[in-house]
Amino acid sequence: MAERDPAKARLWGLTLARLAGLGLVLLGLWLAGRAAGAGARTLSGLGVVLAGLVWFLFVPRLLLRRWRSGG
Repeated sequence: MAERDPAKARLWGLTLARLAGLGLVLLGLWLAGRAAGAGARTLSGLGVVLAGLVWFLFVPRLLLRRWRSGG
């Protein structure tokens, strides 16, 4: 059986990391959109959106840095 290509595995890892961040953003938008008025539920939804954006932007970069350093 042929060995797995490490570049292909890394590409899938980056793709899944970005999709997870996008999923958090969409979940946060859904939570904020379902809230009636400006309450705690709206703020929690916006917090999830912010967490998703941070995840989407920085986790792939951290993965690349880890892979380049040999980890």
